[in-house]
Amino acid sequence: MNSMKNCYPCTLIASEDKNGVFDSEILLSSSQILILIFIYGLDR
Repeated sequence: MNSMKNCYPCTLIASEDKNGVFDSEILLSSSQILILIFIYGLDR
């Protein structure tokens, strides 16, 4: 666990996972990224 302190996203997930909030945020952000990539691919 001490090595995770060096990784900001890891500590963020570790701290937010206790509340059970971060999972939905990760799904939301990843889906938005996929949509942006898809739209960018269509534009090309």
